[in-house]
Amino acid sequence: QKDPSTALALGRILGASDASRGFEWFEIALERAHVAQAERRHGLSNKQFASIFHNMGALAARLPDRDAKFAVSMYKRSLGLDPNRPLTQESCGVALVVVGQYEESQHHLERALALGRDTAALRSAFGAVKFSMGRLKEAEEHLLRAVELAPSDADAAENLKHVKAARAQRKAEQAARKKRKQSR
Repeated sequence: QKDPSTALALGRILGASDASRGFEWFEIALERAHVAQAERRHGLSNKQFASIFHNMGALAARLPDRDAKFAVSMYKRSLGLDPNRPLTQESCGVALVVVGQYEESQHHLERALALGRDTAALRSAFGAVKFSMGRLKEAEEHLLRAVELAPSDADAAENLKHVKAARAQRKAEQAARKKRKQSR
């Protein structure tokens, strides 16, 4: 069977339980699609290619020989073909947070929100971005939304606790500076 669509379907099915097998089938789908294009046969649509790259990015997080930078590269390839995929915008933004590229992450997270995506993972990532920028009130707002969306998300709750503590510390420091200034 040389049909790239079959390989794409197998990648999705097998990837659910075995990331490395799913990843292999996505690579086979890409290879078959390129052969089909070269032979002027029906290959894959841009949306299908975008789906493969998204799925390869998602599976990369579960593979020991891949990393978040690889996932980012796959998400970006996907978005280059179909920039209006809200899940891919979110996934790319979250992966960029993992690799510490907060400013670039913000663009993808904002785009995902604009496309109607609003999840705890997205809001937690946004909280991390705003925290890294020192925008603690905004970080707290995003993390509150994350906890609202997923009350059992212990990481979001813990991050919210840390942001609230940082805000309280900042307020105490500001009050101390103001008091010292007034006593001069």
